[in-house]
Amino acid sequence: MTWNLSPVPQGSTYLRGENYTTAASTATAVNQAAQQYGQFLTFLAGALVGVAGGALVGALQEFLDAREGAKKRSRNELADSDLG
Repeated sequence: MTWNLSPVPQGSTYLRGENYTTAASTATAVNQAAQQYGQFLTFLAGALVGVAGGALVGALQEFLDAREGAKKRSRNELADSDLG
């Protein structure tokens, strides 16, 4: 936290001296525990999406391979029935 006190003279006088006001000051704070927990949850969500995406790609590859194998088997069966 940083506090700044900067007296700035105003136009009117107050008692013996000039009327001073302080410049606007801000105070910020960060809840580090909440921030770390949020980052941990973001990491877990990313890991879960990565694992699910990898599983989806693997399942798609297996599905396409099985479909191609079924087409080859049906062609071979048709060719065998034509010969027989």
